[in-house]
Amino acid sequence: MDEYIKESFLNACKIGINDKQLPIEGQVFYEKFMLAFKKPGIELDLKNSSYQKIGKFLQTMQKDGLIEYKEIKKGGQPSITKIDRQNEQISDWEPTVLKAAKKGDEEKEEKNQVVQYKQNIEVIDLFLPVGPLVKIFTKEGEENQKVEPLTREQYISQLNQYIKKNLKQEKKMIVLTEDLVNELGIKEHESESEDEQQEDQQQDKEKEKEKEQKRKQPQNQISLEKLHKRIEELMQKSYKIKNLRLNQSELKQGEFKGLQIIAEKQHNQQVNRIVGLEQFGFDHAGKVEDIYSFAFVVKQMQEAFHCGIGIHDGAGKNAGKEIILQKNVFDQLSDYCTNILKIDSKYIHEQNKLGGNKKKQEGMTRQ
Repeated sequence: MDEYIKESFLNACKIGINDKQLPIEGQVFYEKFMLAFKKPGIELDLKNSSYQKIGKFLQTMQKDGLIEYKEIKKGGQPSITKIDRQNEQISDWEPTVLKAAKKGDEEKEEKNQVVQYKQNIEVIDLFLPVGPLVKIFTKEGEENQKVEPLTREQYISQLNQYIKKNLKQEKKMIVLTEDLVNELGIKEHESESEDEQQEDQQQDKEKEKEKEQKRKQPQNQISLEKLHKRIEELMQKSYKIKNLRLNQSELKQGEFKGLQIIAEKQHNQQVNRIVGLEQFGFDHAGKVEDIYSFAFVVKQMQEAFHCGIGIHDGAGKNAGKEIILQKNVFDQLSDYCTNILKIDSKYIHEQNKLGGNKKKQEGMTRQ
């Protein structure tokens, strides 16, 4: 409940009350603005929050530097006398409801405006050393302590330290011990393909010699790049996803799949599916007035693409909801999600099952 009360307060400060309406008593502000700008479908209940009363909540907002809240007259009710609109919590806040409807031409103009979203999530990949990897990422004297998940930067740094301390390097190649070769499952260097061999024949003798040396590379030698890749393959993966708008974080197992845009045929009709939107802070159960609801996104897409669009159950257990467009606009969807919904392109994965003019599919690589 605390979250919804704070959200309504920020909505009211950002798009509700203006400075000419100050000062205003706390209870009046709550009834006239906070209740008016709460998220649809949410019932604010101060008694069911940690604040209990509006006065205590507004005192907390004053301590956070968002407002000035004090008695104007001795013995009178405390009032909000100032809203610090330069405070980052207010200036950076993206309202979760629309402005009140306007009349006439202004209403039509506002209806046609594209809502300005902001990048809504931050994802940090985590890697947990398991099995034979534990000894590589455990410091001396800490062998019995629990190994914690590491970020990519952390595990690469620790791996490089281990290599420097325990392994030899020969001509940019890491020389592995026999135990590491077996534990990491390092295979012998595979022979090159026929195409590569034909290219070799056209190269000068010096490059041919380098290729030959590469073929004869000892089994226990591996490049640093390939060693990093092999280590990462053996790690147990998880990720921490943070909703920047709501300031909430969650730890999840597996790899972050991001947003999947799929072009395929269903019942002999070309359709496009958008899968994974919920991971980016969009609510499939939200009301159409909430700009971060599936219903609002569908409404905006219908105006942009002029086709039938619906919200459907995803495939598989706990798959959530997905948006299906009854039209093939595959070449436009990635740009729409990036430019309008503000989903970082590195989180978008495209799959065109229809063939034809196929866009290059890009995997998600995060630093």
